[in-house]
Amino acid sequence: MKKTIYTATILIFCCVAPLATAQTSWETHRFEPYRIEFKTPPHWQISINTDGEKSFIECYSPDSEIYFFITVAENEKKSDPDIVLQYLKVGSLNSEFIRDEARKINNIDFKFSIGIKTVNNYSTYIRIGVGQYKDKIYMLESGFSRVDSDASEALLDQVISSFKAIR
Repeated sequence: MKKTIYTATILIFCCVAPLATAQTSWETHRFEPYRIEFKTPPHWQISINTDGEKSFIECYSPDSEIYFFITVAENEKKSDPDIVLQYLKVGSLNSEFIRDEARKINNIDFKFSIGIKTVNNYSTYIRIGVGQYKDKIYMLESGFSRVDSDASEALLDQVISSFKAIR
């Protein structure tokens, strides 16, 4: 009996310890003008794109396998996140959304749609979301290039789970 408990304890520690320490070396990115903070593993490419009508934060993993874009806007008209999400889904051409989910991530209430986007016979995983906190609305497009990559999905989920509204 003691041997079984000891073995189970070692297995649990071996499985949980990497998860507990995995984010300790992550980099924190704080964007005061956009009122958002999030964490990524080291060496991710983070930039602010101001080329278009709306500026957004764009992030890529070092191998460009995983990406996400965040746009933050004033929610002056008090738009419902569900309606904004439906609008984003319509704008995401060649995508088939297979599930929706609602999650509170730190202090932001998010609604997500998850699916597969196909362009030129190449399929990618896509997750779009809309979050709301006070007078701000957070629009997220994210994904990764290998649809069946559980590791990429887990890493993307860890990054998204670090989002936090500031101020």
